[in-house]
Amino acid sequence: MWLAVHRRCLTADNLGRRGWPCTDTYQLCLSKPKTCTHLFVHCPFASQVWRLIKRRTTTDFPIPGSNFASTEDWWLQVRKRAPKSNHRDFDAVVILVYWRIWKERNSRVFESTQHYPKEIFDLIREDIRLWRTAGKVIAI
Repeated sequence: MWLAVHRRCLTADNLGRRGWPCTDTYQLCLSKPKTCTHLFVHCPFASQVWRLIKRRTTTDFPIPGSNFASTEDWWLQVRKRAPKSNHRDFDAVVILVYWRIWKERNSRVFESTQHYPKEIFDLIREDIRLWRTAGKVIAI
């Protein structure tokens, strides 16, 4: 999450600065801006995953999108809406969603496999179930 907030994920923009070869097309939505902010905030694929999360939780929060400048901007604005007693669960869910989006991006880049947003959502739900079983309560 620290890497995402500080725009240091190894996306094409950061790899290019290091001289590493990479493709011009973004793996999740086939667009050009391959940046960390695009991956987690502006990407239509990520937005679809967040819409599924929002629908499941029946919580009103803005979906990451073009009206947010960065991952940090979105996270801090949305976190303010949550009651302080829910901040820990909120942070855990955000980190989990970002982790699953990152893993999907890597699956497409390195393994040539692809999942739909609903499948990512199902994986997130399973992760939350496992976290609950392990004693970490998450409200979703």
